[in-house]
Parts: sequence; structure tokens; C-alpha cells
Amino acid sequence: MTPELGAILGVYGGPLLETVYPNGDRVAYITTAFECRLPNTALTLESAELLETGWFTRSDVDGLVRHEWIDTVLDDTR
Repeated sequence: MTPELGAILGVYGGPLLETVYPNGDRVAYITTAFECRLPNTALTLESAELLETGWFTRSDVDGLVRHEWIDTVLDDTR
């Protein structure tokens, strides 16, 4: 599946995207959220790292375990 990328919706960083690993390494991530359109094709798993894929409404996401910064991104897309 190849998405058609549109506008940048936001660029995110800061304390919510900082992590300290068990070995003491401290890292900070920057995430860019894009508007995109997906082709009308079936989702397929192409990696052993994924167990399943799916589409979720905003209310569905509220019931998922997720990192706190995800809510900031979703709030900016409303």
C-alpha cells in the first residue's frame, strides 16, 4: 500500500516524546504527522513485527493503550 501524502499536520517533540531505556540510554524523538489518502486496497501484513492491523475511529482510539503524545496529534487533526 502506498499512501498519497498531503500537507504536514504537525511536528511533535518535547518531553512526551522522550524515553529512558532500561540500560540508561536517554533518547528524544521527533514525529511528523501528514495528511494522507490511502488507496482502496486490502491491508496486508508485511512484517513479522505486526500481529494485526486495523482502522479505528477517534472513539475507538480512546479505548486503546497508547502513548500520551498520540492524543496531541489526534486533537490537532480535528
